[in-house]
Amino acid sequence: MQIRSVVAPVALTVVLAGSPAWAEDPPPPETSDDAGETESESEPEESEEESSDEADELQELRDQLELMKLRLGALEAAPAEVPPPVAIPPNVFNPRITGFIDLVGSLSLGDHGVEPAFDVRAFELDFRADIDPFAKAVVVLGFENPLMHALEAHGHEDEDEDEEGHEAEEIGEAWLSVVEEANISFVALPAHLLLELGMVRVDFGGVNRSHLHDVPHLDYPGSTTSLLGGEGWNDAGAFLRYRLHNPRSAAIDFKVGVMSRGPEPLMTGRETPTPIVLGRFNASGDFGAGSLLSGGASYATWRDATSEVRGWHLAGADFLLKVRSPLRGQYNSLYFQGEAYFANRYGVESRNSLGGYLGLGFQPTRNVFLSLRGDALVDDLSDPEVEWGAGFAASLYTTEFLRIRLAYDLLGHEELTHRLGLQVTAVFGSHPVEPYWVNR
Repeated sequence: MQIRSVVAPVALTVVLAGSPAWAEDPPPPETSDDAGETESESEPEESEEESSDEADELQELRDQLELMKLRLGALEAAPAEVPPPVAIPPNVFNPRITGFIDLVGSLSLGDHGVEPAFDVRAFELDFRADIDPFAKAVVVLGFENPLMHALEAHGHEDEDEDEEGHEAEEIGEAWLSVVEEANISFVALPAHLLLELGMVRVDFGGVNRSHLHDVPHLDYPGSTTSLLGGEGWNDAGAFLRYRLHNPRSAAIDFKVGVMSRGPEPLMTGRETPTPIVLGRFNASGDFGAGSLLSGGASYATWRDATSEVRGWHLAGADFLLKVRSPLRGQYNSLYFQGEAYFANRYGVESRNSLGGYLGLGFQPTRNVFLSLRGDALVDDLSDPEVEWGAGFAASLYTTEFLRIRLAYDLLGHEELTHRLGLQVTAVFGSHPVEPYWVNR
């Protein structure tokens, strides 16, 4: 009993004496084999974190692969892409349509006083299209002022005739359109040949191929209208053109044609429908950007197949020089043009006629064009009375679709006449080919 009582106080004393040591921090691990054992014990925790990151990356790659499979399946299931349609020019099935309105007003001063005039000189519809790869078609319809023509025709009627009936009849006829061109061109014939069939503006000379609203003045030169007609020479027939192949790529053409009507001033008193034969040579080439030199010679003949010999020969020569200086810009140009005619009428009313014209034009800016012209004609060389004319015109293009022109002409035929003119020409629809004398 005494031993147990002694041992208990001693054990309690030992425990109380060691308690401060228990309260202190444990000593750091020694850098010995014990430290190695400690690091090896922490490695399992780090490897567990790395394996968790690798699992996340692997899952992300699996998700991306699954998404790619879904997209690939959608592409395979989609229908094949249809290639875009081949572009077809709009005029393959539908013609290019252009309308022209030509308004002309004038004030003439001569021995008979002042004569004002205003007229819708022409309204034209121009249709052009490719029929197929081998042929093209052109149709040009012209309409003229019905009231003016009716009044002019009615003024020549006899007084004892029914005025109301004739006036109504003339007005109805005046509304009829005039077919100025209606032709088909076969453009893919062998041996550089081109065949043109139908109604055309005859390729005689330089200016006759242009419509009246496309010449640089109010009208055609007087020498041209005296021999070819007031509105030029339109005719129906067949024309074959051969273009000579040459290494310099100059356009050298030979044309022959057979027509049915002939130029109106030379066909007075025609009795039989014998054909008119035409021959034409033309050469042209470019000698710089926007510069052109062109020239040609024309010949036409007709003989009436009656017991009374009558007919005519008509010859002409023409040239056109157009120069555009590269230093002055694209829309500055100068042109010089001329043409000469000789007509020999034999048989009834036999006589020889000689005439021609010269023209000079200058385009100082894109929207302004100035031109001068002079012409002369001796209708009968045995009685040399000269009909002549001179004129100046200034044209303003507000756009390529609207042109306003002021013109002054001096005409010397039996009396001296001064004429001041105003012309307004509007174009709508398909953009037309620009005339030869202007750069647009």
